[in-house]
Amino acid sequence: MEPKLIGITKNSVTKRSYWIDYLRSTLTILVIAHHSAIAYATFGKFHKERYIASTSPVVDMRSNVGLDIFINFNDIFFMSLMFLIGGLFLPGSLARKNKDAFVRDRTLRLFLPFITIGTLLMLIAYYPSYYLATGDTNLIRHIADFFTHQGWPAGPTWFICMLFVFNIVFLIGYPWLKRCPVLSSGTFGKLAKRPSLMFFLLLCISWLLYVPIAHSVGAGTWRGIGPFDFQYSRPLLYLGYFLIGVALGLGDFEKTVFSQNSDIVTRWWLWSIACLVSFVALTLVSPYLSSLVRDGNLREFPAWMIYFTLYLCSCCNLLYN
Repeated sequence: MEPKLIGITKNSVTKRSYWIDYLRSTLTILVIAHHSAIAYATFGKFHKERYIASTSPVVDMRSNVGLDIFINFNDIFFMSLMFLIGGLFLPGSLARKNKDAFVRDRTLRLFLPFITIGTLLMLIAYYPSYYLATGDTNLIRHIADFFTHQGWPAGPTWFICMLFVFNIVFLIGYPWLKRCPVLSSGTFGKLAKRPSLMFFLLLCISWLLYVPIAHSVGAGTWRGIGPFDFQYSRPLLYLGYFLIGVALGLGDFEKTVFSQNSDIVTRWWLWSIACLVSFVALTLVSPYLSSLVRDGNLREFPAWMIYFTLYLCSCCNLLYN
């Protein structure tokens, strides 16, 4: 017997959402631009001893502080938004397939390409790194070093593996999602007319899922085994946004939260201003907080709490925008 989700049936006729196609395309361009810009960032570092620890496969001697701003701007929101979009259409996908077909589809579309094509692409991408680190052009030795000394780095393709894991988490939690009164009552749809409350709810969820871990392990720490690599402080944050996408997908989000009459959509100019103000505030406050801590005028813990809160305010504003 095939599963059914709230408000979604196998025979439902859906109209293609071109705005989501445009959003996906824009995010893809931002990802490419982001990783290209890191090579020219002022904080760029190349480690010859273990090139995988470098900020970029190749670090150019010329740098530009303007690219630092672009990189920081992207880092605040674009991966969270990608995971949210990744969860939007999962309820409909599971409504059309049984569980075995769902797992098989996700394995073929996500996990196997991650292991095979992702590995091949990273071997190509890190070949210049190997040459810069060793001066050696031997391809066989590069491949051996890639899998042994470098530990089979996944590079930017880590996202695909994490998305696959989140898909499986969704499948396991599907029986609970069907019975969850918050989701079945269309809570997120009702918040379309209360954008301030929705923003506050999003901020609280983000804070709980990110700040305690980031403060404990460090915001920039990466951990992993082989290609299964991830930023240690963010899996719960990304999972949270992924499940928010799933919750929105359980209802007709194009007639509620993202409808043309929704306050979130009609007040786009307000979110644009809030987005700009919050990002500028974060950029200006960060060095100021550092100087206060360095001079002994502020303890490190409250400084981190202020920074993380501003960071997530900026993240939520950017997502709204």
